[in-house]
Amino acid sequence: MKYCPECRERLDREMVSSTERFVCTSPACEFVYWNNPTPVVAGLVQREGTFVLGRNVAWRSGLFSLFTGFLEADEAPEQGIVREIEEEIGLKAVHAEFIGHFPLPKLNQLIIAYAVEARGEIVLNDEIAEIRILTPAELLTFDFGPLTLAKQVIGRWNGLSAS
Repeated sequence: MKYCPECRERLDREMVSSTERFVCTSPACEFVYWNNPTPVVAGLVQREGTFVLGRNVAWRSGLFSLFTGFLEADEAPEQGIVREIEEEIGLKAVHAEFIGHFPLPKLNQLIIAYAVEARGEIVLNDEIAEIRILTPAELLTFDFGPLTLAKQVIGRWNGLSAS
């Protein structure tokens, strides 16, 4: 980012609230680029006693994870994950339980994860290349490869479900 989106003056890096941020150089403008993370919902989907993972069409073969999506304006996270599950794999959520929130600094996102119990017939949309169905035991040992966040969510969920 080089120029202020409000007045078009140059931006410089300055310390604001103990963090280096882009700040407008114009004395008449008070723009600060806060670089707030984007909220993303994630769902660990359970259906008929098994778990459903998905492979995004942009991912390499064999790479599966939870279902995710960006939170829409004026949408509660619970509503967002229910919507995403229905859009991506056609299932109707009957229950969504909060697992936790997880920062993903590399993408400047905050992941808000839920365990989602769902019913219905799986119908993939154009974002999902394929699914994988796992038993609970298979889920706990599944190799998520470079998707370490999925493993963190599963670990937290397992700790919550064991209590």
